[in-house]
Formats: sequence, C-alpha cells, structure tokens
Amino acid sequence: TIGEICDIGNGLVSGLDRAFQLQGHQLNAKEKRARIKVVKAKDLRPFYHETITDYLFVEDGLTEREMKETYPNFYEHLEEYKDELLNRYNYNREIKFWEWVFLRNYNLFSKPEPRIFVPCKERISNKDFFRFSFVEGGIYPTQDVTAIFRKENTKESIYYIIAILNNYRTFHWLKFNGIVKGNIVEFSEKPIMSIPIKLIDWKNQKQVSAHNEISALCEKYINTKEEKKLEKMNKVIDGLF
Repeated sequence: TIGEICDIGNGLVSGLDRAFQLQGHQLNAKEKRARIKVVKAKDLRPFYHETITDYLFVEDGLTEREMKETYPNFYEHLEEYKDELLNRYNYNREIKFWEWVFLRNYNLFSKPEPRIFVPCKERISNKDFFRFSFVEGGIYPTQDVTAIFRKENTKESIYYIIAILNNYRTFHWLKFNGIVKGNIVEFSEKPIMSIPIKLIDWKNQKQVSAHNEISALCEKYINTKEEKKLEKMNKVIDGLF
C-alpha cells in the first residue's frame, strides 16, 4: 500500500488563509525571508500544479513589539484581520494573531525532496480522475491539501508512484473502496495509506525496465504536457498488470 512506501501528512493550518497570503505587498529584507511557498488545492492538476502563492510565516514566540519592529508590513497587513484571527479555533493554546494555528507535519514538509500533493476532498460526480500532482521541494501544503513523500527505503521513484496514483485503476479502487460521502472522496492520511500500489520486482528485468520507462515518461509529461507521453506511459503501466 501507499502507507508502506510513503509518508503522508495533512497540510498546515493558518486558521484564516486570506490573511496570510501575500500578493504584491511591499516587504523589507527580513519579511522577504519570512515567507513560504504554497500550492492550493484549486491549483492542482493531474501530474502537475499551476499557481504558487507566497504566504507570510514568522517564528512563534515573538512579542508584539518584536513583531511590529521586525515585520512592520506583515503586522500592518494582519492587523486588518485581527478580530477574525483572534477568534480562530486555537487548539487550547494561546495563539498570537500573527501566528499560524497548527503547524502539523511541518518537519515532514520541510524536507528538500519533491512531493505529491492531492486535494483533501475531491468531488467525482462529474469526472473520472483525481489530481495527484508532482510538486517541487520547498513548497508547502495548507489545510486543503494532503502531501505524500517517498520513504527513504522506497526504491520506486516518485514519478512511478504518481503515475500509478493517477492511473484509472487507482480511481476505480478509490471510487469503490475509499471514503466516499455524497460523491466526495476524502484524501486524509488514513484513506491514502490504504491505496494499493504495484511494487516492482527488482530481480525481474522486464519490470525494472517498465518502471524506468514509466518514470521517464511521467517526468516528461509533467514538463511538456504532451498527451502522447501520457498515452504511452499508461500503455506501459497496462503491461505491468
């Protein structure tokens, strides 16, 4: 299963996304360093993603004076949302209005390697695919996205894993075996862990060659969006089953 070969984590929780998004704000040098790059669920496509959004992200434990002096533009921007920010669900902790609410899985997301993002919930009433997207290292998910990372001892490439996850076999398996509520499939940690995946017999040269070809075609499709690469990749996947 995916849970045996991958680490999975639900995204960071800001508690009020629009307050932490940066779009053309004037920033000082320290503020420019106090940002993270985020890909939202709406920007995910099968295999690849579109827009990257900058979010402000300062360390916890600052006093209000330190925040004001060090990150004045952040402070001024967040002050507009202060009442809403102070009314966020706080997980029984004292949270300053400039702090994120829940940094779950932050260490996992801070790894340098590429990752796979998928929306936490996906409506399937009018489509027959999911959006497992390749995402470069250094980009973070927020609460509308779940992230998947290869475990260190996993031999299969991230491109092979994402190719199988986006294959019609996985769609049909999840449609009938996943957590589905009113035509919405849930992609939290536990449901993703249970997804079956075809592992490679590394002593079988035919399977090794197929793995390498699938990986190469998947990477090329992500970079070029050429449909022929996708069609050829799926034919090679068919040969494994």
